[in-house]
Amino acid sequence: MNKNPLASIVVANYNCEAYIAQSLSSALNQSLKDIEIIVVDDNSTDNSREITHEMAPKDSRLKIINLEVNMGPSGARNKALEIAQGDWVAIMDSDDLMHPDRLTKLLLTAKEHNADIVVDRSPYWVSLPEYVSSNTFNTRNRPGYGVLKPLIRTELIQASQTVHDESLTNSEDYDFIVRLMLAGAKYLITPYAGYYYRKHSASISYRLDIDMLENMYTANQKIRSLISSDNAELIIAVENRHQSIKNMLSFQKSIEALKQRQYFDAFFIIIINPNSAPLFLIPIGDILKRLQSKVKRIKTPAHQSSDAEKVASFITKGQQGVDAVFRKGRLH
Repeated sequence: MNKNPLASIVVANYNCEAYIAQSLSSALNQSLKDIEIIVVDDNSTDNSREITHEMAPKDSRLKIINLEVNMGPSGARNKALEIAQGDWVAIMDSDDLMHPDRLTKLLLTAKEHNADIVVDRSPYWVSLPEYVSSNTFNTRNRPGYGVLKPLIRTELIQASQTVHDESLTNSEDYDFIVRLMLAGAKYLITPYAGYYYRKHSASISYRLDIDMLENMYTANQKIRSLISSDNAELIIAVENRHQSIKNMLSFQKSIEALKQRQYFDAFFIIIINPNSAPLFLIPIGDILKRLQSKVKRIKTPAHQSSDAEKVASFITKGQQGVDAVFRKGRLH
């Protein structure tokens, strides 16, 4: 008889006191009882660590690791993977929820189809080039596969010695899955929808800055170096993602320059990477809708801003629209 649990649920937590109790309860209430839940608290500064310690004595399946230095979600997950005993690993965010039957159904599907990675959405097998292609800033009308939280065969993780890239605080799940698929993992999507995502302002997944993008750019270069030269389809997909990150990085840098009223620098950034220019169009629809709703309430301002200041204000506010696009899962 296998002494190890069937599945290890890995939860990285940082300052999620508002949601952590509900998230862990949904994990503990899985109809698949032969599980362990490993929570790695990433040096939280709120009360979430205390909440997990109150819950742990009530269920022996709940294991808590407290980090004294913040390592980011990748480092926290790697710590959990080091001690995970389950035959399968389920990645879960500390603010999300799972349907009680989710792991039972995913495990049955994985065994039926001999899949190494199984996740819930519309049903079909996903190739590596398709997985990469879905995770660019150019993707429209559907979230990238990187946003999905899979059930993964532990044996494959260990055999391939795959770990999360600890330089990444965003897109770390995508990078991890790509490395597993490069090692030969078969990725299956099932039609059952049992994972529920929360969207709120504190979520790391929904924030984007220059440092994050630069780390994503470097990580994508590492992925490119692992691809065989005869895999043309995958090379194209990775290079397209690379260009999309470069475009968004230029866009973010130009916005920062505008915020600092460095207008020439912002213009120069766009000139040297003109492919980033279309990104300025993304938030315009959102801005126009807001302006339309306020047009009847506009008053003459006491101070008339310069044209340059108006442009800076327009673009800065427009970043909210880009953030909204990012929250829809177009890059993870």
